[in-house]
Amino acid sequence: MHMSRKTTRFLFTVILGTLVFVLSACSLTSAPKKDIAVSQTAISLLYTQMAGTLAATPTIENLPTATATATVTPTIPATPPSPTTGPRPASYTLQIGEYPYCIARRFNVDPKELLTLNALSSGIIYAPGLTLSIPQTGHPFPGTRALRPHPVAYTLPAQMTVYKVACLFGDVDPQVIMQNNGLTSPLINSGVTLQIP
Repeated sequence: MHMSRKTTRFLFTVILGTLVFVLSACSLTSAPKKDIAVSQTAISLLYTQMAGTLAATPTIENLPTATATATVTPTIPATPPSPTTGPRPASYTLQIGEYPYCIARRFNVDPKELLTLNALSSGIIYAPGLTLSIPQTGHPFPGTRALRPHPVAYTLPAQMTVYKVACLFGDVDPQVIMQNNGLTSPLINSGVTLQIP
């Protein structure tokens, strides 16, 4: 059986494309991995928390996003601004609602340096429980760390974690939010008003 040049070229292109795809997948699977066991509930909550995230953050496609309105009222902080202006921790474990770019902003480190140090890629959503090494070089976050003005009273438009709230503001420590508001759980219900330092 004799194939035409057109058919041969088409088959060659398909085979070559498949090889490129398979080889690139192999190189991705040989990269250092940080496997994390995550429950379906944690993943669902993570997807819920990521809905409506700012444009500079990773996105999830094909998920409905809620349009929410937040009430922001300036207030006097109960405690001084977060301790993220002090020494940086050597490592940090991602919580539900956080992502590497948020952590770079919070600890005032260069996000590219954070990603490189941890062999991570930009634009990918990483699971809670991933422990990040925090760069200690002193290279600051490029640009403004605060995403929203604070101190303020912030009313949650949906259920979310204190970690997600901290990421929405950029340079705020979630532990300080918990202390200022007497929270015992990081999960906060919709409609609750928090004092953001």
